[in-house]
Amino acid sequence: QRTWLALLRSPFPDDIYRKILVRAHADVMPHMPSPVTLSDFFTASIDRGGLDGMLALNGIFHLMTKHQLEYPKFYDRLYGLLDSSCFRAANRRGFFELLDVFLKSPALPAYLAGAFIKRLSRLAIHAPPAGAVLAVAYCHNLLRRHPGCGVMVHRENGKCTESDPFVADEPDPASCRALESSIWEMEAMSRHYHAQVSKFSEVL
Repeated sequence: QRTWLALLRSPFPDDIYRKILVRAHADVMPHMPSPVTLSDFFTASIDRGGLDGMLALNGIFHLMTKHQLEYPKFYDRLYGLLDSSCFRAANRRGFFELLDVFLKSPALPAYLAGAFIKRLSRLAIHAPPAGAVLAVAYCHNLLRRHPGCGVMVHRENGKCTESDPFVADEPDPASCRALESSIWEMEAMSRHYHAQVSKFSEVL
């Protein structure tokens, strides 16, 4: 265990670092008497952002679900990783696959589900078409899993950035006021220049 911890404190090229993040939960944790000692490595790695940040959160997720690690800020850190970089073609699939794992639980509070729906909707407006389609589809899935967020679809007020109560730069999903908002972004994207984006957006 000491050898692994010492090794993980060493500098690595980016490609090796990512391989470690990908395999740590399967190839490293089973051989450690106390896997939770990896939490500092994973926590520091979240700051790398993008797919690396998501892979680091996956390590934290395994420690939480398999080894009783307490990490109250998990969803705050996940929310913070949602930015324009998540739509980059090279990382998009892996990023959203992990996002789906982390948000799959039907027990997720409505305020949290709503925060992720709203943030993805806002990001989708400026995303490349392939990323926008993925974000719209993902929002649709979250709305199906969490009916309590349906108010965001049907609410009439706040249908533009100026009157929207959503606080886009609020880092705490519990305080961003997503459930007081509407996902007017979907209506806006129903007029998107790309046919697939507009078609997907009209479903909502």
